[in-house]
Amino acid sequence: MVTASATATGLFSLGGVILGALLSPLTQLYLEKKREKRAGRRARRLVAGELLHSQLNLRVASESTIWPIFVQDPNSWLRNSAWLENKSSLLGTVPDDLWDEIELTYAILETRRDQLILAKRLPEAKSVTADEA
Repeated sequence: MVTASATATGLFSLGGVILGALLSPLTQLYLEKKREKRAGRRARRLVAGELLHSQLNLRVASESTIWPIFVQDPNSWLRNSAWLENKSSLLGTVPDDLWDEIELTYAILETRRDQLILAKRLPEAKSVTADEA
């Protein structure tokens, strides 16, 4: 004969199993959302730093008296590695209009990088005076 104590223990055990089965996926979902937010914040910081670096370099170029400027490594001068690596983490964490601006900015940077690469391949120009021109 089953005692009341054994029945209660069985019911509590069953309740614990059911509760655990419900809480485990919810906990995993919560942790995953938290991980995605952390990755999004990290991506925003990395991309912002990269854009600041490019902005400072372009400011230096705009103040230069020599054009075209010759850069040894255009890929390090106008970087896009943080963008390429973290693009998917940023998606959905920034407003759509900001996302469009970031994409446009990186497209412009890609064009500028290509221009620097082409300028690097040009033969060095011969200096001429105003009278010779």
